[in-house]
Amino acid sequence: MRYFGWSLGLLPILWLGYVFTVEGSGPNPVTEVLHLTGLWGLCFLLGSLAVRPLVQIGKLRALQPWKKILGLLGFFYGAIHSLIYMALDQGWDWAELIDDFTKRVHIRFGMIALILLLPLALTSNLGSQKALGRKWKTLHRLVFPVGVLIGLHYMLARKTGFDRASWALAIVVLLILLRWKPLILRLQKFLPTPSYKKS
Repeated sequence: MRYFGWSLGLLPILWLGYVFTVEGSGPNPVTEVLHLTGLWGLCFLLGSLAVRPLVQIGKLRALQPWKKILGLLGFFYGAIHSLIYMALDQGWDWAELIDDFTKRVHIRFGMIALILLLPLALTSNLGSQKALGRKWKTLHRLVFPVGVLIGLHYMLARKTGFDRASWALAIVVLLILLRWKPLILRLQKFLPTPSYKKS
């Protein structure tokens, strides 16, 4: 499952390579790659946040292993997105980077989100979970503010499509609300209980 998930998750990179080598890079390739990697990171993170509600409400327990895979892919593409911004867009100009960080709100939100995601990615293994015990679950609740920050980052970065980009923040908030137990119990009443035939 792990290797299959990562193989699927890396397909956007192959697709991006195909587009740039076969169809051409367009007038502003750095901006295009920056946008696409950010969008993929956001979508993978949303997918990871969606797993638990689908397992609890929809009883789709087979999706549980995908939570970790999608979360790590979200961090992977978020890190690539940030590296492209710092290296290709800003040319490692630290004065410009600091100026961007202080003046542009969506840059601050994105960078803070990536910093908060780093310990989650590093402790996503079973060894860290055992070593941290109950603290592991507390640490990984950081994914909720991270989701909000990334949703705001994406929305505020779309200068000409602010309203259209607000879907990202709306989905994050919805997925967080779907973890609220009273809401889960209420929704479960409207869904059929899966039946399992004995072999």
